[in-house]
Amino acid sequence: MKNNFPIVDSDHRSLESLAKRARLQPEKVLMLAVLKAAIDCYRESMMKGSRKMAADERWFLERNEVWPFSFENICFNLELDAGCIRQTVLGWKMYDSKSMRQLKAS
Repeated sequence: MKNNFPIVDSDHRSLESLAKRARLQPEKVLMLAVLKAAIDCYRESMMKGSRKMAADERWFLERNEVWPFSFENICFNLELDAGCIRQTVLGWKMYDSKSMRQLKAS
């Protein structure tokens, strides 16, 4: 499954314009907003080194297909590649920890 939507930046106007361009139904706009909020929360938790990061990360890793607003269901309904998004989002953690080690070494 390919991604039909790019990962949007934190600006809510981007989300609105993306939803309009894709002509999403209201429930899919809500799903897109949930996905965006989860990405934003994960990024914020990662930057702060928050304990909440583990819980945020679990949401992306869960393979739950029962709960309507699970990561897997949101991606499926929006026709997004869950694996690609998961890899990108969780990849930020590896990149961030690598850059932190480099800063500490210098």
